[in-house]
Amino acid sequence: MSTEHIAQYPRSKRAFLYWLEELEIQVAQVDTQALDKSHLTRTVRTSTFMLEALFRLHKKRDAFFETGLRLIKSLEDSIGAYDYHHTMFEYALGMNVPTHVVARIETHFKKAEQTLQHLLSTLWQTSPPFDELRAGIYAFDFGSIKEDQRFLRKRLKKRIEKVIALEPDFTDLEEGLHEYRRQVRWFPMYFYALRGLLRFNNSHPVEAFRPLILTPLAQSKYGQLDESDPAASPILMSQSLYLGFSKLISQLGDIKDSGQIFEYFENILVEDFNLSKTTAHTQVAQWFGLPKHLMSQIKAQGHQLYRQAEAQKLFTHLRHVFKKK
Repeated sequence: MSTEHIAQYPRSKRAFLYWLEELEIQVAQVDTQALDKSHLTRTVRTSTFMLEALFRLHKKRDAFFETGLRLIKSLEDSIGAYDYHHTMFEYALGMNVPTHVVARIETHFKKAEQTLQHLLSTLWQTSPPFDELRAGIYAFDFGSIKEDQRFLRKRLKKRIEKVIALEPDFTDLEEGLHEYRRQVRWFPMYFYALRGLLRFNNSHPVEAFRPLILTPLAQSKYGQLDESDPAASPILMSQSLYLGFSKLISQLGDIKDSGQIFEYFENILVEDFNLSKTTAHTQVAQWFGLPKHLMSQIKAQGHQLYRQAEAQKLFTHLRHVFKKK
């Protein structure tokens, strides 16, 4: 397909076709008999996230998008489970964890590995759905380039308003920190998946974020927008605002990771070895030399970041980026 031909398509269609092609190439390179964790988690999973972001934005427009979302999400979830259990197994091997617990964690890892191998070998490589998904994208009427961009503005604004309306309960790790981070982290994926819809300008709506443009974060992949397919009339966004947003996601991720490790091993002891939650909590803290009140500290740190973002009106400023033109 010629570049000139693609350029005539609305942004959404171009993005879908690009990421479907990327994923098709990447999946074909997977050796299901000897999974390469780096390729799966850094390459294949990235493309599934981009497609999932696009399907999420469009899912209410047609049943096709809901079906596509379920299909892509099933692959992303399987890679995520494989990565999660593999990471925890490797972590256990390097820590003071009893061998019988390590063996049980290895069982969970092997199960996740086999599930992913089966999904890849029986569906994604044997009867891949790429032609069917592409046909659905070609068949759907995204409207003109201007109409499509108006739709994307509206959908992104609604997604931001959903986060603004959140009242996360930070006394509950899953419904508080994890849920807040899940909602927040989708926005860089939306922006990246749309490949050039947005472009930075030099405004600074939150003065506290201005110094971030001189930090290493600004030069990292987490501080950049994808402009490989630039829009003729891009949506303009403050670079410092984007960096403040990226910093929040990074901080939430760091807190989530430390809590997730504790939570994983605690759940193994409760669900696989029938220990009480209190006993399991004490045992894990002893293994890793962590304070017993670590989880309470993590919840408090997450709540503090949430309050800080609220005080900075981070999402209010982000919503303004997508106001109706």
